[in-house]
Amino acid sequence: GGATGEVQPEGTLYSVCREEWEEDQGFVVWEVDACDCVGWPCVLEPEQLLLSVSARMWVHEPQLISKGQTIRETDALKDKKGVRVKLGVCGERRFAIRPGKAGGMKEIQPGVIGDVWIKIVGEKFDSSFVDTEDKLRAPSFVFRSEKHVVDTAYAHLKAQD
Repeated sequence: GGATGEVQPEGTLYSVCREEWEEDQGFVVWEVDACDCVGWPCVLEPEQLLLSVSARMWVHEPQLISKGQTIRETDALKDKKGVRVKLGVCGERRFAIRPGKAGGMKEIQPGVIGDVWIKIVGEKFDSSFVDTEDKLRAPSFVFRSEKHVVDTAYAHLKAQD
């Protein structure tokens, strides 16, 4: 039971890319505390990359694959190299807050994590994901705009060169 209605993350989500991942179109998803990113642009400027903010990484793990979802070996998933599990395809992958204490906010400097931070907008969050460890429902979303967002991030990187 329990409602699986729409829930919202506490902060703002960003897709984060690094120059060295460009060939693979790799990315990670981070949530920045709402108080720390008021008035931030869609693509972070150099001054925001240097700030100290409260943030947490969202994870895409095998237990986040919904039944009947197309899955691929991790070779098809550039940000999961060397991981021997099947994971969801680009644009069909579900991301959620990391379980337990590891999922808490911590102080980071965005520029240390990645070169380009792009805001993820328009995705639908729900609470259908129940974490296997603590059995709690965590907000999660299927990253439908993934390809567009990640392509845009790398276009920004190229423009900076």
